[in-house]
Amino acid sequence: MGGVKNIFNALNHNATLTVLNLEENEIKDKGAEYIAKTLYSNSTLTSLNLNGNEIANDGAEHLSKAIISNSTLTSLDLGSNEIKYVGMKSILKAFSLNTTLSFLDIWDNKLEYDDRWSLIIFLDKNKTLFQRCVERVECLTGYNFFRRKKYLWAHNIPAHVVRHF
Repeated sequence: MGGVKNIFNALNHNATLTVLNLEENEIKDKGAEYIAKTLYSNSTLTSLNLNGNEIANDGAEHLSKAIISNSTLTSLDLGSNEIKYVGMKSILKAFSLNTTLSFLDIWDNKLEYDDRWSLIIFLDKNKTLFQRCVERVECLTGYNFFRRKKYLWAHNIPAHVVRHF
């Protein structure tokens, strides 16, 4: 864990690095906490890949708070982690509040089948968030969603879920 802490301490003093790929480094929640602390003050990092790092809800909570205040990050990959419903909901809320983050990969996290539908219903109730996330809902559910004008189209979705829309 000291390695991740040292990397992010160095990033606090670095004004040139814009892309950082830490894919599959097992940084877990504690590493995500160090990353979040750095994101509060770093003004150069634009792309961060944390794919496959065993980050769970606690790490997601730390990252979501930092995402809200960060104004330079444009791409964040959180795919293939251990994030469940509560952590994912925090990440999506932060994503909706951040105006510079334009790419968020949340594929292959630890969402149960019912949690996926709960997130879709949560997205539907928050129209601004839904509009920002609609292209990525397929990552959450495995189903295709797209918006045309004011209609939401859904393919291959069970009837009890479509009623919520």
